[in-house]
Amino acid sequence: MGLQIGRYEIGFLPLSMMVLFIVLTAGALYAAYDVSSKPGNSVSFSGAWITYEVMALLITLVYGIISHMIFVIVSKNKSQTGI
Repeated sequence: MGLQIGRYEIGFLPLSMMVLFIVLTAGALYAAYDVSSKPGNSVSFSGAWITYEVMALLITLVYGIISHMIFVIVSKNKSQTGI
């Protein structure tokens, strides 16, 4: 189950990580623009964007680790029970 591009196949978990990162990047760009456009803030757009982008990367990394661990645990349980 996944996406096939030519002879390469991308599984569900890497595909979901890519979608999550794209959505979080769009949110980071919007948040950076919103923060930098307020008149009272001294933060620049690039500084805010880098901060939010690092947070998006960390969230994607944690999501990937947790989702892959859950997938491995479920696969082991299925193979042990014979389902």
